[in-house]
Amino acid sequence: MAPAGPEVKAIKIAQPKYYKGQDDIDAFNEWVNQTLCWLKIYKVTGPGRDADHITYAGTCLEGMATQWFDQEVDGPDRTIRDWTFEDFISSAQNAAEQYNNTKYSPAKGVLAFYNDLKCRASRMVQPPDEYSMKRKFVNGLPLPIAEGVLKSRGVLAEHTPMDQILIEVQRMESALKLINNHT
Repeated sequence: MAPAGPEVKAIKIAQPKYYKGQDDIDAFNEWVNQTLCWLKIYKVTGPGRDADHITYAGTCLEGMATQWFDQEVDGPDRTIRDWTFEDFISSAQNAAEQYNNTKYSPAKGVLAFYNDLKCRASRMVQPPDEYSMKRKFVNGLPLPIAEGVLKSRGVLAEHTPMDQILIEVQRMESALKLINNHT
């Protein structure tokens, strides 16, 4: 971890392009590679430099990526206190995977399922839009609940506000539990 020599000080290496949080793996990989190259050229490498790597990479973000960074990585309410650079780089992908893998649990119920989805969506660099969130929620419900609210209440992700979907789904879940308990 030698300091930058005169050969490096004499040249100006362009800062990596800003990453805006777009859902484009090629743009993300290009940003990561440019950031790593910059860190290597300026000899900001080696063990114990994670904080420097994260700080520098955070200055090369824009838009939703900056909001995500401020909330998840640098904010006072962040869940991870001491990030490694590897965790920082992989966390956006992990958040999307966690969101995609969120499942309904009969033991926890529909409200917990919704809250899990909402929490995991908020940790994504680019959270899903409202319609996608509603579809993920409704499609992730057990068939009797989803069919019940569709047939009896006409609830559709396309036309029903999320708060109304949640109310109707909770009612259907309660009704089905009541019916199952009496049989």
